[in-house]
Amino acid sequence: MSTQATLAVNVSHDSQEHVWFVLSSDIPGLNAEAETLDELVAVISDVAPDLIAANLPG
Repeated sequence: MSTQATLAVNVSHDSQEHVWFVLSSDIPGLNAEAETLDELVAVISDVAPDLIAANLPG
């Protein structure tokens, strides 16, 4: 059986460093940055499933 959950990821842009980054999230261990928002979303999409699985109880 599959269960769905909604997890929040808040991102921000550092205009001095010209980088987008994860400000906070419901996913323990999620730390990422990228030059564009689209690149950051791609990085998050790539690493989030493994971090979620690693943090599941059991």
